Amino acid sequence: MIFYESKHVNTERYYSIEEHHDLNFGLHYHKNFEVIYCHSGNLTIKIDNLEHVLHTHEICIILPNQTHSITTSISSSCFIGVFSTHYVPGLYSTFKDIYTTTPILHMDNIEDLISEIALYKDNQFKLSAKLCTIIAHLYDNNEFFDRDQKYRSFVIKTLNYFESEFNKSPSLVDLSKILGYNSHYVSNLFSKCFNKNFAQTLNDYRIEYALTLLRHDDFTITNIASMCGYDSTRNFNRNFLSITGITPSEARKNTPIIKCTHK
Repeated sequence: MIFYESKHVNTERYYSIEEHHDLNFGLHYHKNFEVIYCHSGNLTIKIDNLEHVLHTHEICIILPNQTHSITTSISSSCFIGVFSTHYVPGLYSTFKDIYTTTPILHMDNIEDLISEIALYKDNQFKLSAKLCTIIAHLYDNNEFFDRDQKYRSFVIKTLNYFESEFNKSPSLVDLSKILGYNSHYVSNLFSKCFNKNFAQTLNDYRIEYALTLLRHDDFTITNIASMCGYDSTRNFNRNFLSITGITPSEARKNTPIIKCTHK
């Protein structure tokens, strides 16, 4: 799914620290700093259309407003810390308009540093100091470039459009009107930015949302098809099978179910 992610942190909750196994997370963005540490295995992390492989005992830094996705090909165990820009406002002003093509870090004391972040998760000042240590290492050991503001604006506006319209009747023509460009230009730029055309990306978005809904026992397959914007269950099933390789019913059998508590 491609979306703007706001749930992790806000002005009242300045950070989120989580452990994940065999993580797969679709293309998204947020206004925070994200630190990903790989305990074991490998992760493929795509940041602003550049692909990086995060190996065991390496750390990846994702800067505010960078689109990114995370995939596991075989197995992985990782730590993810998401820190609000309100938490370290000085860092945000420095990094909001620049990027690096080498966001993977090798630090001698990284395991100890990650352990301390988990240990100090309730101490705002110590946690901020640890984050600054990591970001300082990134800044001192990498070359930075100005972000392409036109590309950045296009991607973020497109992501916001998909987030609000994916379960309605989104179209390339409507998106082009919002962006103020002709549809041929938007189509070419869309393929360049996302490596897929509009229809393929829309289906990916809908099916990933469907995978989330399948975890809830109070939604039938027909309900989910409608909630994802499909006009028929048959069309939904066909697209689901094409993208995931299994049917929605098979996916539900293989997914931990969240029991409804309001019946």
